[in-house]
Amino acid sequence: MDKSKVAAVIEQGSKLVFRPTPDFYAATNINRKRWGLIYSGKLEPTASEVGKLSKYFGIPVTNFFQ
Repeated sequence: MDKSKVAAVIEQGSKLVFRPTPDFYAATNINRKRWGLIYSGKLEPTASEVGKLSKYFGIPVTNFFQ
């Protein structure tokens, strides 16, 4: 199964799978269920969520749209 775009961007260059922490959920204001759907590619993140993910991971927003 292909990774979602969000998962691919977050894990780019890493052999590790991202495991969210309570701090992640608090910083991004994305709940566990919604994050699971976004991460699995079943739901597209909103523009606001992409901005929060970009800030949290230090990844340019444009990487999520390439």
